[in-house]
Amino acid sequence: MTFLDAVGEGLLAITETGRICAANEAACRLFGVSRERMAALSIDDLIPAALSPAHEPRFGRALHADLARIMGRTRTVKAHRADGREFLALANITRAESPDFVGFVAVVTDVSEMANAIQTLEDLATRDELTGLANARSFFAHLEGLIAGGRDRDLALVVINLADFAAINEALGHAFGDLVLHEIAGRLSAAAGSSAQVARLGGDRFGIALTGIRSSQAAVAEAEELLWAVTGHEVVLGDRRLLPRAMAGVAWAAGEIREAEGLMHAADLALRQARRSSGGENRVGLYNPAMARRSRDMLAIETALMGALERNEFSLVYQPKVLLPSRRPSGVEALLRWQPPGRVAVPPDLFIRMAEQNGLILPIGNWVLAESIRFAAANLPAPMRVSVNMSTVQFRDPGLMDAIEAALHASKLQPDRLELEITETAAMSELTLAIETIRNMRSIGVRTAIDDFGTGYSSLSYLTRLEVDKIKIDQTLLPKDNNTRTWAVLDAIIELCHAAQREVLAEGIESEHQAERLAQGGCDKGQGYFFSRPLGPDALRAYMQRELG
Repeated sequence: MTFLDAVGEGLLAITETGRICAANEAACRLFGVSRERMAALSIDDLIPAALSPAHEPRFGRALHADLARIMGRTRTVKAHRADGREFLALANITRAESPDFVGFVAVVTDVSEMANAIQTLEDLATRDELTGLANARSFFAHLEGLIAGGRDRDLALVVINLADFAAINEALGHAFGDLVLHEIAGRLSAAAGSSAQVARLGGDRFGIALTGIRSSQAAVAEAEELLWAVTGHEVVLGDRRLLPRAMAGVAWAAGEIREAEGLMHAADLALRQARRSSGGENRVGLYNPAMARRSRDMLAIETALMGALERNEFSLVYQPKVLLPSRRPSGVEALLRWQPPGRVAVPPDLFIRMAEQNGLILPIGNWVLAESIRFAAANLPAPMRVSVNMSTVQFRDPGLMDAIEAALHASKLQPDRLELEITETAAMSELTLAIETIRNMRSIGVRTAIDDFGTGYSSLSYLTRLEVDKIKIDQTLLPKDNNTRTWAVLDAIIELCHAAQREVLAEGIESEHQAERLAQGGCDKGQGYFFSRPLGPDALRAYMQRELG
């Protein structure tokens, strides 16, 4: 063993013709070649010219043409072991001249592990660990590169969002949820093809960048195929099975959206549109510029909503309820209105949904409750009741009972003159909570009603489980003509409600015929424009004075 064998790097002595005339032990181990065989090889056997495209620029050509051109420079090369395996190495070649030897000395270091570690770090920075897809950061950079390269005129972005993924994790476990994500990633990659880039954008959202898309119709067709790849087959893990549900948003650049951020925002807007369309499940939304305008309008409304309660911008109107067949007023339903200063009134369905999403519904709902009770105590003669709608978020609020009791105490209104309305869908979606909450309300004397009956589960079986006092039949169930079969169905519903000892009120009555026919069918009360539109406080007092005499 010579002192050169103590050196950790591989050392090769190379003649001017490229033959290897000496090597240390480290070089022999590195290339997997014995010292005797090493003396019969050339540099081309260890660092082949065939691998020169993988070498750093000019190194491969220089190595096999003129070693002197790369003197003293450390270069990255791909080398061959004796068993044919390739590995990444650093090579530094210097000129050597002595009485015994004239040629070159190469110092070769195996950097495969370092390169693998660097690659792992790069993958962590650009890849999603669970699915192996590109992550949001690298996907965004890919979009920017496509747009910068002039592909914005035939580029489409599809964003796919799984439906109720949080519920999947809760019901079937996170291991199954991870399997679903991994499975969906594979399906999307296969469906999109090698020319597309597929990424997991985070959570249960995936992005697919498609090129060569010549029309919005083609973009939608591609998105529908991708969506079918996600939702067309079950995911199975042991005895657990799930048919995924999802929605997709599509933005087709067509040369009009020249920034990756704008394209992503457009696809998100289209996704929102798909979600709003009949529940959104397994639907595709296509971006159009009107969505951006609507988004800006929605943002302005949401911003204004933040301080509306403190600025006293909300008001209540009251729609009378009447007895059938006498048509004398029996109470009112309080309805919330919002008209920001200098703007048109905002539809209740819109701003109430916003308030539910941003958490404002609880303070707003408590204000409605307190103001409705205060108004009824001061303006409605006993035993008339005021009805107040409960949001689903309010219904889940642990402080709901305290808010009700505080408002009743402050106004001195008798509890049985307050009626709280809960939608059929809200009650059935959390049946156990609904049963308990309704029971608590009854325990203090507050009446309850199921609102919009017929728009949700429409199950008469829960009438005996929910101890409500009233069923409000939704206006969509009221026939507008004299169809005998339709009215017979409605008569049967009324009869079953009475059999369960529930009072029945029909909403949305618009004609004399409907009012008379409902009275003939035994409906207890009615409400609708035929009797009265919602009225402000002063108009309601005048209405009551006129109707009650």
